[in-house]
Amino acid sequence: LLYTIKFELEMTDRRRLYNLRASPGDGKLVRSVSDEFDDDEFLIGSGRLDKPSTGFNYLKIGVITVTLLSVFVSGYFCHVLVTGFFRGSSPQSVLGEVEGVVSAEKIREYHTELTRKPHIAGSPANYELAEYIADKFNEFAFDKVEMKNYSVELPYPDANNPNSVKLVDSAGKVSHSCRNSEVPLTEFERSSTVVPLFNAHSKAGSVKAPYVYANHATKEDFELLAKNNISVSGKIVLARYGSEFRGNLVHNAADAGAIAIVLFKDLSQPSVKERFPDSELAPSSAGERGTVQLEAGDTDTPGWPSVLDSIYRSKEPTLTAPILSQPITGDDARVLLKALPHNKNMDLPRDWKVGLLEKQSFNVGTGHEDGPFLEVTVNVEIKRVNITNVIGTITGAVEPDRWVLLGNHRDAWTYGAIDPGSGTAAMLEVGRTLSHFLTEGWRPRRTLKLCSWDAEEWGLVGSMEWIEENRVVLEQRGVVYVNTDLAEGGECQSIVATGSPMFQTLVEGVLGEVNKNFLQEG
Repeated sequence: LLYTIKFELEMTDRRRLYNLRASPGDGKLVRSVSDEFDDDEFLIGSGRLDKPSTGFNYLKIGVITVTLLSVFVSGYFCHVLVTGFFRGSSPQSVLGEVEGVVSAEKIREYHTELTRKPHIAGSPANYELAEYIADKFNEFAFDKVEMKNYSVELPYPDANNPNSVKLVDSAGKVSHSCRNSEVPLTEFERSSTVVPLFNAHSKAGSVKAPYVYANHATKEDFELLAKNNISVSGKIVLARYGSEFRGNLVHNAADAGAIAIVLFKDLSQPSVKERFPDSELAPSSAGERGTVQLEAGDTDTPGWPSVLDSIYRSKEPTLTAPILSQPITGDDARVLLKALPHNKNMDLPRDWKVGLLEKQSFNVGTGHEDGPFLEVTVNVEIKRVNITNVIGTITGAVEPDRWVLLGNHRDAWTYGAIDPGSGTAAMLEVGRTLSHFLTEGWRPRRTLKLCSWDAEEWGLVGSMEWIEENRVVLEQRGVVYVNTDLAEGGECQSIVATGSPMFQTLVEGVLGEVNKNFLQEG
């Protein structure tokens, strides 16, 4: 519906991402590993954040976001300019004004609060954060602050019947049981509200079958197995992340005939032995949570807003993936890989080797009926929960019926310090910065809306429900949507903005000016 821009920081190694969150003891920030993708997360422990450069990165993304937004709300593509604070509409003129207001310390303050507790969608902790963000928008003296609730169906792990992956023989004797949660590496990670490892929207059930290693579970990987007379039909697939969205991997495995898929994260830079919390590299004890749903929005009201008294609820069952899907830790994956027998039809391709077994040989397996076998059990509890979007509005002075939107989701699988806490902290600083100029008499040309979306991790649920409810208005009034998901993460090498091609020159200009100023300041 709208032209879009999405900001995130690009790492030298996308696996070097950290959750930065508040230590309950002393209010300082600590860090724990987060996932390399936008919409999932794993939790393995935390350590002191002792690098002062973190504040610099927050400040930089804050300045970039405020500058870009200011250009849009001033009417970059219009001839009429707003008088007062933003006298011109070039990135250079706006940048000089906002740099002195944006504060890394304020971003740190917001971030500390946003990451104090695990806050999965539908939880009391996540609603508390909605109230916190609404309070901040009111503190910033926005013209209107709304807390918009929707009633949606979300699948959670069954607390009384945990998911499991077991290595068994033909007689059913268990030789290894995979963990369904990570081993906490520090006391900060010992929280009873951290959800176990699971894939949201997985099919539920229990299956037992021979298993085969399928690399990244791409269509090409399954084609290579078939070319070497290795069938996964009726089998369980063991695969690693790193190529496509996990929902695609599940469907690829299903299309190849598999009845379940077990997913794990491989090690980056396997030759480096020092791992988190002693270094920035994720350890093999990490696992990953995330959705496998391909469709966006509430699956109970496809195409319609899931308002509290919705008459559009589907009579069909909630959409799920076609086969069972369960994540495991790297430590458990190492055991399963070692147990695979040699297949005379296919030697392991070089690019199929995993960092978890850097110098050890292993096989793809045979999938023969004499085993070895995996027994995969996935139990799902579907709950109807209320989710809450928070929308803060600053009314435009000249074109109040034209909307510029800045948004990010709020929910996280665990603490969510990188995804989405860093982006939300930057968004709050955008709000504070703009409110500062409001007190000096400035007002944007166009109406600006700051949006905190709920239940994004489950398939863009909160934002999709709001879009479905406001579709007609957005089609008529929407100008641009700017998204900030990951605003800090590990060793940042560059800032990546993806979106509508028409904004390339504008974004390059903003980034160039900000980089030039920061480089001059050292």
